[in-house]
Amino acid sequence: FGTGELSPQIQGPFASCLGFLFLFLAPLLLVVLLYHSLAELVFVAIGALFLAGLSPIYHAKGPLPAAGLTIGVAISAVWGLRCYYASVLPIRELHFDKAYADVFPGEPSSEFTDAAFIDFAANATVEASKALGFTSVDGGLDTFCVAPIQDSASEGRAEFWAVGVNCCGGRGDFGCDDEAVKAAAAGMTSARGGMVVRRPKDILYDSIGKYVAPSLSRRELFLEAVEAAAAVHGLAIADRPVLVRWDKPRRVELITSHWESLCLTVTLAALAAGAAAAALTFGAGLPGVRFFVLTALTDSTSRAAEGAVQLKLARAAAPTQLEMQLLGFVLPLVALVACVVAFSWASCLLAGPALLGTLMALLMVAVAMLMMTKRTFSFGVVLLVAVVVGSLTGRWNFLHHAYHSCAPRSHRDYREVAADANAADYADAGKVWFAAGAHLGDAMSVGVSYAGTRHCAAPVLPLSCGVATTTAAAAAAAAEAAATTAAPSVSGVSALLN
Repeated sequence: FGTGELSPQIQGPFASCLGFLFLFLAPLLLVVLLYHSLAELVFVAIGALFLAGLSPIYHAKGPLPAAGLTIGVAISAVWGLRCYYASVLPIRELHFDKAYADVFPGEPSSEFTDAAFIDFAANATVEASKALGFTSVDGGLDTFCVAPIQDSASEGRAEFWAVGVNCCGGRGDFGCDDEAVKAAAAGMTSARGGMVVRRPKDILYDSIGKYVAPSLSRRELFLEAVEAAAAVHGLAIADRPVLVRWDKPRRVELITSHWESLCLTVTLAALAAGAAAAALTFGAGLPGVRFFVLTALTDSTSRAAEGAVQLKLARAAAPTQLEMQLLGFVLPLVALVACVVAFSWASCLLAGPALLGTLMALLMVAVAMLMMTKRTFSFGVVLLVAVVVGSLTGRWNFLHHAYHSCAPRSHRDYREVAADANAADYADAGKVWFAAGAHLGDAMSVGVSYAGTRHCAAPVLPLSCGVATTTAAAAAAAAEAAATTAAPSVSGVSALLN
């Protein structure tokens, strides 16, 4: 290697493909095998793999494999985190944490906070009539379904709740126990419990993990649904209710199911990593692609010599003025604006997630293409920064502004609502039209200043509480308006409630 010549074994496409495969698959395996107990070590290892993926950038025509390797490492790490929440964590909980049998729904849920699996007594049932489907900005397009688990002795209190995703209507409809229904129809023992939904305690969950984890792991959103259902149906709930996936009749079946899912995921990841490694090894006829990573990992002297030679051969002229204007200013500006608009309003549209995904895919391709050559590498970095800044700005704008505009479209409309009706019955409202005679109690309004913004509120009062104004002329004008115009309306209720 001292002469700069690479051995045939190192240059061989098979050996190079194995090196690429290692980089693509190692992050996923690290997360699956070690993240639970050695999270810091996994972060350091993935960072080292990411830097190793960048090593070809110093070779001629090396930005293409560098971009491919770093993107592959990032995707593998995210895929591994998803696999951890979907399979690894449930397997560990079911293996090592407690399981309870013959639990009565009326028992205090505080006694079962350490439960991984609960099997209820024979008289426990899911009260589908008190079910509720809950949607949230944070939960995307999924509907989080909850229903209380009760028995004949339950009196207005629910300690345990059955949960599921996209298996219920708005109210009084709970179809998340289909496994129990099928088992009963086949003459088998139906489900009387299931796995407990607990909040993951790893260091990434609150920042990244909750957006990667399956919806069935989002305990915080199920708790919001429980609170809404309790308010609608007049139920008292525990401080820490126990949430149960009402599906499989036995614990061992759940463990087997998660192991099968884990094996399938790793197998698919290995196949995808192999295909990507083969494409990168043999694709585009790039000189040196087959040994970039392996030379970086085997002999620093040959890598330095090869890099110096290739750098001289690949040196190109500086970008032209037109390239600087288009790639350094116009393209990043357009990408910034597009990301702000897309992240602000995509969630309000039915096809919004698909459009947003398409836009981000195109922008990532553009970033990768710009980073393929040293001539445009800096433009790729600028474009990537613009995409990140635009995405964060658009997300902030959606949460603070756009959501309050589009939230009523995804919630129910109610008309002729009495001003003195129970507000809990309209917790899922997007727009409310009040009955004639309803008016604002201006004299009872209040304003509170917080973070430089003054928030004002006034009660909506029925006619029996009197008119809001005190002068006879104003009272006559209000009566005439009530007789000649439609009932007043209030929109965006769901946004305030959420």
